Amino acid sequence: MAAGPLDLDVPLASTAPGAGIWAVVSDVWPDGSAHPLTVGRLLDSYPRIDPGRSLYDPRTGRLVQPYGLYDQQTPPAAGQQRLYHVELWPVGNRFEAGHRLRLDLVGASAASKPAASGVNTIRVGAGGAVLEVPVLP
Repeated sequence: MAAGPLDLDVPLASTAPGAGIWAVVSDVWPDGSAHPLTVGRLLDSYPRIDPGRSLYDPRTGRLVQPYGLYDQQTPPAAGQQRLYHVELWPVGNRFEAGHRLRLDLVGASAASKPAASGVNTIRVGAGGAVLEVPVLP
């Protein structure tokens, strides 16, 4: 069972100004059908968070709900990799046997305003993207 806010830490570099990060977390059933649980989005011009207003796990000290700062833009240089903390809406879901969790990342959605095309690069593996999911017994 998962219950609570999620945090996605994404080391991202883009060749386009104003790159978007859209994240969708889904419950994938044994038949392969995906059922979205939550979504988060962030523009690369807003990488800052307020640590004093963000939520951290008291046991591990890891960030579990970032509080983003949107008062000023700090656009990255083209190709510059930065760490982004994407807040996802809280979830409440009991995963049945055989179900899986899936994370889809897209640069923008059809609901986004048009932006310049570019190539987004995300680091995975050691030192790469991390999805924090609150798991209950």
